[in-house]
Amino acid sequence: MRLVRIGEDTSQVGADVRVALTALGRQSEVAGGLALIGAQPPNCPGQLDAIAVLPQGILLIVGVELPDPAIRLEAPLAAAWKSDGWPIGRPDGAVNPAVESLQPVNAILAKLHAAGLGGIPTRTVVAVGPYVETVSQPAADLERGLHVVYPSVSNLLDLATGLSRSNQPCSIEQAQRILAELAPDSPPLSAEALRAEGFRDTVSPEVANADTRLLPKVVSEPVEPPAAEPAATRPPRWLPIAAIALIALLLVIGIIVALISGGSGGGRDAAASPVESPEPSPSLVSTTVDGHDFARTAARKDVTCAGHAFGDLAAKLQGQDCTRLLRAEYEVAVDGRTARISIAIVLFGAPEQAMEFKQTAQVPGSGGIKALDLKEPERTGAERILHGAAFGTSVRETRVRLIQAVWADGESSPTDKKLIELVQHARELPVPE
Repeated sequence: MRLVRIGEDTSQVGADVRVALTALGRQSEVAGGLALIGAQPPNCPGQLDAIAVLPQGILLIVGVELPDPAIRLEAPLAAAWKSDGWPIGRPDGAVNPAVESLQPVNAILAKLHAAGLGGIPTRTVVAVGPYVETVSQPAADLERGLHVVYPSVSNLLDLATGLSRSNQPCSIEQAQRILAELAPDSPPLSAEALRAEGFRDTVSPEVANADTRLLPKVVSEPVEPPAAEPAATRPPRWLPIAAIALIALLLVIGIIVALISGGSGGGRDAAASPVESPEPSPSLVSTTVDGHDFARTAARKDVTCAGHAFGDLAAKLQGQDCTRLLRAEYEVAVDGRTARISIAIVLFGAPEQAMEFKQTAQVPGSGGIKALDLKEPERTGAERILHGAAFGTSVRETRVRLIQAVWADGESSPTDKKLIELVQHARELPVPE
């Protein structure tokens, strides 16, 4: 991600946003795109902490300073906020601290719509600080693309990659138009520079839809339609009757032969045991994402989750367990090293339960779902906890995907940029149902 500094940080939260965006890396190393820091577009009533223009959409980021750090923040954008159960008041009588910060966002959305850029996926991010462990939001706000988060690297990466399933991503030409509209005084970026940040020259539906990237292309040979038979070659009317009689005779002969050979034990055993097609070995299943070949090494399905979790997530699942748990293990070679990817998909009965679980899971130190033992993935209790893993979460309807990435040899770190990149790719890896 390329940072273009236009104005100064308006608050400490703005500085945290800038640091988190910087950690995403240059070019398309992790997230790609570019970020306008401290931008105030023309005729905009206020300054935004950042405008992140990504190949998959736009993040409009505004910062809000809270009176104190919070363990749990209740942040409905149309009602009063509560920090650890206590209302957050404003001397000016505003309903919540984000009201004023969202005014420039509305102006920018109107400007993009007027410029014919309203079809590009856009999310509004209210970054809160100095620190918030868990944010609770109404589902209606999330559906409108309004997100209140603490601006950590993982949270911003989750929001950025959450745009990747859009059917209308941002092309090079659109990115240049966005920069001209929102930052007309900044130097224009060339198509080559934007291409290095992950933008494409043109966007086709095949490239835009992230789901179709993993579908194997099936090429079928054209089948020539049978030529119509001339009327002169039509078979005589008695031929179907003779064919039916022949089939009946063969059936009678087959029954007689079966009765005669019925005393043979070998024939009876062979008839009683149909031939089964063995399932392909997990190691034979490979998926390519962005040039990386991910080989699936293990997979498993369970009907409960609590016994397979650890940390705070285990306690949360004890109170409200999932309906199903799908897990898969992958290996991938990167720069001469082997990385192991553990994916868990936790299914719930309602989208609200999934969102609440995801908000807990994305907090650092809250635990996770145990990875499968590669030697005995099907054996109960054959599980392991990955240490130093890069971690990512995403939610889609009633499904929460938890991803962990570690190096197979040597130490791992949750801030390792290569592992963070693999976590992003793993959002698209299939997990057997």
